[in-house]
Amino acid sequence: MIRHPGLLARVGVDASALLDFQDSSRASLNAQRAMATSLESLGLLEARNNDDLVELFDAITNLSSDTQTLWVKTLTALDGVNRIRRGNGTETSREVALKTPLPLDLSSDVDVLVVSDVSGHAQGVPESPGFVCRNDGPELAYLDSFAHCATANTVRGLRDRGNFAQGSSRDEIWDAVLRPLAQISDEATLLDRYFLTKASGDHAKWLVRSLDGALRDGAHLRILGEWDPSWSEQQALEVAHQRVAPHIGSGRIGSAEVILAAAWDRNGAQSRRAKNTPYGPHNRHLRFSCGLAVTSAEGFDRLRQRTVEGIDGFTWGLASSADRLGDLGRSEDVVASQPKRVLVHLP
Repeated sequence: MIRHPGLLARVGVDASALLDFQDSSRASLNAQRAMATSLESLGLLEARNNDDLVELFDAITNLSSDTQTLWVKTLTALDGVNRIRRGNGTETSREVALKTPLPLDLSSDVDVLVVSDVSGHAQGVPESPGFVCRNDGPELAYLDSFAHCATANTVRGLRDRGNFAQGSSRDEIWDAVLRPLAQISDEATLLDRYFLTKASGDHAKWLVRSLDGALRDGAHLRILGEWDPSWSEQQALEVAHQRVAPHIGSGRIGSAEVILAAAWDRNGAQSRRAKNTPYGPHNRHLRFSCGLAVTSAEGFDRLRQRTVEGIDGFTWGLASSADRLGDLGRSEDVVASQPKRVLVHLP
């Protein structure tokens, strides 16, 4: 049985698994490359303790120079976006992988455990297809099969799906798409033109409170939206306070800022004709410091009820490349630099 891991799979690695592909052959390099690439794209590395990471780095030093370089780049990239977590367990992943049976609570820590030939054989992982799912624990996969295991395919399937149909629960969207990213992020930036201008529904209250409960302690939240042309400056300030401030302060968000700006076009000019520009109303996204951003064509105000309204449902995409994230960051800069804007720091 595969538990739904959401947008990121929690991955434990028995360090000995890297040594099963220790030589400099093309087959070994391809196996290591597939593992490292899939982990960086789909996963969150769960180290049970500091010794777990020490074992992993010790294993890496025994690999070929090309493979060492590959793994150092991968782990550096993951660590840079908070996607390596260190637990306080008493045993490393290698030691746990050799236990029969596996600890009953292991699935609360990882969705998939990458095993070595030795630990995999001890656990009865078949040579083909190279992974196995069980009701009483996480999926187990050999290193050269991780990219094709059920957990990895489940994450890819969710990302490819890109839509929650009309009537879907917004809590399902939160659990599958947004929560996994929030939990490993120190900062979140929401750009949605109409997020605060639409007073009907409780989408602002729901999303801000959800982020306040899930982001890392002391996190920073930034919201960028439109200054409705019917508002005075005082009214814009009041909207920023009233629709955001009451929903933070009791959880993990340490600071927040709200920027409401006059309607903008892609060049930063104030305009009411920005419908089809990259910086117009259809550029709506929630960007996390874990190196991923969720985009939405309909906008996050589509989550104003407990279930999704509208025949199109809630359509979303995932931005992960440096170029795409850079584009989103520049669109935020366009809003933040508008000459007619209000800026509110909270709390």
